Amino acid sequence: SLAVWPHMELQVHRDVLIRANLRSFLEMRCYRALRALELDAGVCAEDLPEDAHFLRGLVLDGEWDDAEQFLEPLIDKKNDAHLKLRRMLCKQRLLEL
Repeated sequence: SLAVWPHMELQVHRDVLIRANLRSFLEMRCYRALRALELDAGVCAEDLPEDAHFLRGLVLDGEWDDAEQFLEPLIDKKNDAHLKLRRMLCKQRLLEL
């Protein structure tokens, strides 16, 4: 049996509650619900640098061309990381068709 205190009010900070929901959405792989809550609440599920957060948003929103364009000035084309990131974006884009 659960104890009930009728005069005690539990107050949870808004951001704590939102982050708990975001973690749950991540664990359940409910990415559309995750993105919708992030946009509505203005809270990000993950602690990322601003550029990474912006790129993540483009990918989650399916803005593939914009994501590729965003990467262009950030990555040295002589580096294999550029090709790896482009392949990852292309792969994810195909998986979501």
